[in-house]
Amino acid sequence: MPAADISALSAAEGAGAPADQVSGLRRDPRRCLTATATAALLVVDAWFDVTASQPGPELATAVVMAVCAELPMAALCTVPAVRALPSRTRDKGPDTDGSDLQVNAATGFSPK
Repeated sequence: MPAADISALSAAEGAGAPADQVSGLRRDPRRCLTATATAALLVVDAWFDVTASQPGPELATAVVMAVCAELPMAALCTVPAVRALPSRTRDKGPDTDGSDLQVNAATGFSPK
């Protein structure tokens, strides 16, 4: 993998971690997006490192880094992302499964 691609991936991971922290401290409802993106970048980085390394010590180092650093950090990003998802019981919004729709003869379907 070219060094420029690796640098861009590392830069994106480096920008994702502070963005996760700031959005978490602000209780921004969109924090699940930044946390999910950072987790995905970490998983992709682990995958690239393992598949692009040469057999021997380089591969062993890539596997250890993936198992001990990148994948656990991805899991740590995923937990707050799942917790930040809106809950239907907390939102008390209208039901979106279609049960609250009525047929209007003039315009078709419309909400109750």
